[in-house]
Amino acid sequence: MPRQRARLARAMGAAVLAASMAAPVLPASTPPTRPRPHGNDTPPPGVSLYHRPTLKELQARTALHSPSPRLRGLAALEQAATTDNPAAPAAVPCIGDGALGNRVQMIYARSSLVTDRYPSLLASFRQWAGDFDQATWLSAAETGGGRHLRFVTDESCQLEVARVLLTPAGEASFDVMRTELQALGHNRTDRKYLVWVDAATGICGLGEVYDDQRPTTSNWNNTGPMYARVDAPCWHYAELHEIFHTLGAVQPDTPHHSAARHCTDEADVMCYDDDAGGPVTMTTTCPPEHEALLDCGHDDYFSTNPPAGNYLASHWNTATSSFLAPATGAQPARLTLAGATTITYGGHATLSGRLTDQQTGNGISGRPVNLWSQPATTAGWQHAATATTGPDGTFHLAPAPTATTAYRASFAGSDQHATADSAQVTVGVRTKVTARKSASTIRHGQAITLTGTVSPNHAGQKVYLQRLVDGAWKTAATATLTSTSGYTLRATPPTKGRLTYRAYKSADRDHAASGSANQTINVT
Repeated sequence: MPRQRARLARAMGAAVLAASMAAPVLPASTPPTRPRPHGNDTPPPGVSLYHRPTLKELQARTALHSPSPRLRGLAALEQAATTDNPAAPAAVPCIGDGALGNRVQMIYARSSLVTDRYPSLLASFRQWAGDFDQATWLSAAETGGGRHLRFVTDESCQLEVARVLLTPAGEASFDVMRTELQALGHNRTDRKYLVWVDAATGICGLGEVYDDQRPTTSNWNNTGPMYARVDAPCWHYAELHEIFHTLGAVQPDTPHHSAARHCTDEADVMCYDDDAGGPVTMTTTCPPEHEALLDCGHDDYFSTNPPAGNYLASHWNTATSSFLAPATGAQPARLTLAGATTITYGGHATLSGRLTDQQTGNGISGRPVNLWSQPATTAGWQHAATATTGPDGTFHLAPAPTATTAYRASFAGSDQHATADSAQVTVGVRTKVTARKSASTIRHGQAITLTGTVSPNHAGQKVYLQRLVDGAWKTAATATLTSTSGYTLRATPPTKGRLTYRAYKSADRDHAASGSANQTINVT
């Protein structure tokens, strides 16, 4: 089913509740202060805020191999969307007539000094908005519900992106931009405005938010106008983050609040260390790619069903915002991964798993499952492979790790099912130790010599010559591996007879201990 049609069905399935949430609810009095934008958000790793990227550059960095967990998560959402409907990009849902009620209005803005890229960017803008809406819907599914962003759409149910010309001052300043937008009529109390600014003047993303924790429809974050902007270096990266600022995330008294309206329990789209080395301490609870989704733990700013005692049961909860539409939620899914083992360097592990509907136990077929790896001495996760589930939901992978590696699998959801993550499994990797003996038979009193290599290269580490004595290995000599990871070990057997030796490399941080094939020596 094409994504847009599926989303229309979701929205229609929750029409009654949607009507109650969509009606503009205006507070009875004037807010004490104007909402203020939080501090400028940080861009993806390696991205300059002073370079205006091309569309090709933006598309290339949204990849499963990106160093940014959020971009990896967005790439997985796009991968899932392509599986749902290869012929059509992600699209926003049809909600009512596309105009009435509280809505999120998207705007493309540039200064008179910048070439107009609106025609070439419009299709991408619409796809990106579809990605962010899918992230919202999948996030709602984590607490058993469904939510869509109430975008302004046109008569064809396509995302409406207004076109605005700013002065150079408006391009460079959030406050000036805000004033200019209001003068142009973008000042409705039933609108949140997210502006794609085609500029690279040092801004990643900024969004207004009120300090208002009241769990009622009169919360100041439940009205407009409120403004957010994302400049070109952070397109298809910061939009959902800024939109949710305008919806009221993250309040300063939440359980995991940071110093500047963000959260500290990674990974989710609103969490990062924002106090420049200050006292904020970050924790990690959710998988890294969850950074493309909302509220890890669902106890700070977004939950469709907060239990008693949860902060959101008694404080402002963006999931109740009238700028969101309730919808039928995704069905929960379950993902398993098995195959923990130890292999020798140069070999392959065998990992297998199954993706199932959590309620029925039936396999979910034809869906991409991503495998992520983290070698023992590496801090971050990286994409290792993608498998497609078979008719019964099973998948198989054969990675060839070069060091002991942790693996986990993830499913980025679909139009029917929610996201799912497997438990981690570890594949140990032992070094490969080769050995060649100098002779098969020697006289008593002569030395035995073993030569060989240890792979991968462990130059400077120790390797041991060991003799089997009464079922236990005893060290007879030690050598230091050369720059090419080679060794020469020499020892004089203490007795006559048929003796068994081996070369042995002990375990280190990223490889398990291993020995060479046994070498039998006849001592006469």
